Amino acid sequence: MKYLQGTYPVTEYRQLTDTVFALTVHAPDIAGLAQPGQFAHLLVPGFTLRRPISFSEIDRQAGTLRFVVLINGEGTRALSAVRPGDTIDLIGPIGNRFLPGPGRNLYVGGGIGVAPLLGAMKETKGETVAILGFKSGKSSYLLEEFNAAATQCILVTEDGSAGEQGFPTAPLARMLQPGDTVHACGPTGLLSAVKDVCEKAGITCYLSIDSRMGCGVGACLVCTCKKAGGGYAHVCKDGPVFLSTEVTF
Repeated sequence: MKYLQGTYPVTEYRQLTDTVFALTVHAPDIAGLAQPGQFAHLLVPGFTLRRPISFSEIDRQAGTLRFVVLINGEGTRALSAVRPGDTIDLIGPIGNRFLPGPGRNLYVGGGIGVAPLLGAMKETKGETVAILGFKSGKSSYLLEEFNAAATQCILVTEDGSAGEQGFPTAPLARMLQPGDTVHACGPTGLLSAVKDVCEKAGITCYLSIDSRMGCGVGACLVCTCKKAGGGYAHVCKDGPVFLSTEVTF
């Protein structure tokens, strides 16, 4: 695994919802190596442990990385105070990438798991479908960009306040076709359900697993997940993207 470490300037801050924000960082050396599905380990000012955040978008020409972050603790709340002109310490790129299939590619996301799918979709050739799940219309984000990038974009909300009411697996199950490839990122419940739908239909499926991490480079045992054949894998070193048949929940 080849990764770099450095301190890089923040060039843009954007509030997407009450609890989700986006940071753009100018890191041309990391951007030159980064691939969709990979992540960086961010050092939050005032904290010892780094936070693993997936790349939402990679602009290799501009040399920038965009991170979309959910405020769910003191560390991410402190990170939300970073503004353009500040600098941030990054280690990256870490992990493996999404692998688009030769046919139609469907990207299924839930909550903050929607974020890394945007960059992956933008780099996918051919027909793409985005199926995006949120608790409500108020909690949704990046919809305009997904609509612009995808051949088809389906919004699903749990409360029915926007788009289709329900969960992303419903539109996924009804529109799967032979030759499709599915890529999913989101909470464990969603990944488990997507895995079940795809494997029953005989569809190749990749799952991007979110996990708490210590080192982020495979030296500790914090970010383990269960392998389908027994034993455990490291999300940082062996993932975060796995074939659905490789893991179990």
